[in-house]
Amino acid sequence: MTFCLNPSCPQPQNSATAAVCQTCGQPLLLAGRYRPLQLIGQGGFGRTLRAVQLETAADCVIKQLFWDNRPLETRSARFQTEAARLQQLGEHPQIPQLWEAIEDETGQYLVQEYIAGPTLAALLAQQGPFSAEAIRQLLTSLLPVLEYIHSFRVIHRDIKPANIIQSATELPALVDFGASKLAPRQATATATVIGSAEYTAPEQTMGKAVLASDLYSLGVTCLHLLTGVHPFDLYSVAEERWIWRSYLPQPIDSRLAQVVDRLAARSLRDRYGSADQALADLRSRSWQLRPSRPAKPTATALAPSRQPWQRRYRLTEPIGISHAVAVSPDSRTVATGSADGTLYLWELSTGNLIHTFAKQRLFASQGHADQISGLQFHPDGQRLYSASHDGTIKVWSLPDYRLLKTLPQPGWIPTAVAVSSDGQWLVGAGGAGQLMVWQTAALTLEHRLAQHQDWVSDIAIDAASEQVASVSWDGSVRLWQLSSGRLLQTIKAHSGRIHALALHPTGRHVVSGGKDGQVKVWHLGPPLTCDTLHTAPDSVTALALSPDARLLAVGTEGNVLSLWQGTTGKQVSRLAHGWGIVAIAFAPDGKTLIASSRDQTVSVWQLAGKL
Repeated sequence: MTFCLNPSCPQPQNSATAAVCQTCGQPLLLAGRYRPLQLIGQGGFGRTLRAVQLETAADCVIKQLFWDNRPLETRSARFQTEAARLQQLGEHPQIPQLWEAIEDETGQYLVQEYIAGPTLAALLAQQGPFSAEAIRQLLTSLLPVLEYIHSFRVIHRDIKPANIIQSATELPALVDFGASKLAPRQATATATVIGSAEYTAPEQTMGKAVLASDLYSLGVTCLHLLTGVHPFDLYSVAEERWIWRSYLPQPIDSRLAQVVDRLAARSLRDRYGSADQALADLRSRSWQLRPSRPAKPTATALAPSRQPWQRRYRLTEPIGISHAVAVSPDSRTVATGSADGTLYLWELSTGNLIHTFAKQRLFASQGHADQISGLQFHPDGQRLYSASHDGTIKVWSLPDYRLLKTLPQPGWIPTAVAVSSDGQWLVGAGGAGQLMVWQTAALTLEHRLAQHQDWVSDIAIDAASEQVASVSWDGSVRLWQLSSGRLLQTIKAHSGRIHALALHPTGRHVVSGGKDGQVKVWHLGPPLTCDTLHTAPDSVTALALSPDARLLAVGTEGNVLSLWQGTTGKQVSRLAHGWGIVAIAFAPDGKTLIASSRDQTVSVWQLAGKL
């Protein structure tokens, strides 16, 4: 279907190929490049439509602004200001990117990136109240976004569950900046009242929005998600206070409750003054969960006197969450890829920064423009491959820190990357369920493998460079012949999403880790058999097998990285981090382990004793 952009059109639905509206006669294609498909939202200042860019077939969003009574020059100047603001804000990976600002005789339009996924309002309706841990993760993910937009003195003014999308990257995205405005640096006249009443701060309802007004809206959003009760019913007018605790379906810890209370404080004097303040209190909670841990945490041992792994150092520079880590074949260099698209190289022995491949800023660099989701060194140590949610895999020359090649695939979201041990094959996984196989010499695409029904979360290649294994959110493990691209085997491994994979060097055993917390070892046989190695209380997020297959590292959304002996299946170590584990990798010697955490640090552990 094609949707007519004329707000006055009585019957805006048209056929999928129509060029002119059958009812009002207005051209249906915006600027000849975008086809509006569906109305997805409307407010007093405009409406939002899902659309498609014809040239690339990429999904996008059109924000159509309604004209007001101000002079044309004033309207145009304001539109250009808003477009420039959105262009700036869209550099953050959790904010939609602005593709184009269009102004013609029919109106003003902002074309933005489409972020797939349900809103938190939809998830609340489908699944019921959120857990305390889910709210803690939500705040950990969104408070840095608010700090970012507030650094430009921009107030969102309409934060609510319907404007937060749980994207496919599993980091929530903040959308609909149509109500945003610049924060005044001093007292000004009363402004227009904008926002959804139940989430709007008291000062904002009087036209006096400030940066902290967004914190109030986020706090009330958390109250709604925790209880499932409409915010108006959570506030007692008679007592002039929130009474949300009595509506909780399950108790939450007092520290998280205090953070939410301060976010939702009606008085500016009692509310957090910045997102950073709230985030600091929230992170202090993660340490207070374990009172016995010292201020500078070290490894938490099963038996302290026999702990074989010691933390050598932590990378604590402000690099954000590292969603991918890799170690060079000579064990000298660690590569980390951040959520904002920046790629870092570190000296493994010291932790010193060697080089930074800067993220893309308005095409001013050759770096990535979005989260780095996978990293892999070539066996010769001269090249590094990086996969990103910006739709590309990049090949970097390490001797001279130069970009060699960018491999784009329109509409593709790379999620992982792997290189065969003989250096001949490069495999990339994608969000739409497919794998791409290139020959590394000419970087020609040899195979496009598309059997998974959902997001491919991890891939691995055996030591003989004969087969590649993949796992997906569809709950399956698949094995493919690398040279021909032929599907060899499909295993329905978990009832829900699989997040992580490890492949034995022989290719005869596959380890899968899922959202259900289970770590399963599949013996490919024949016959096919399975052992459940471990069931964690949290979702499994990362797996890594040491090069000699003697150790399996398991990372979860909890703060513990556990190590298991391959021969006996026994747990031999537990290594504590400040927050959930995101990515892990062994060095080639098998005695050094790198782990990134949601606390925005990377820890380097070394085997100091015998297992």
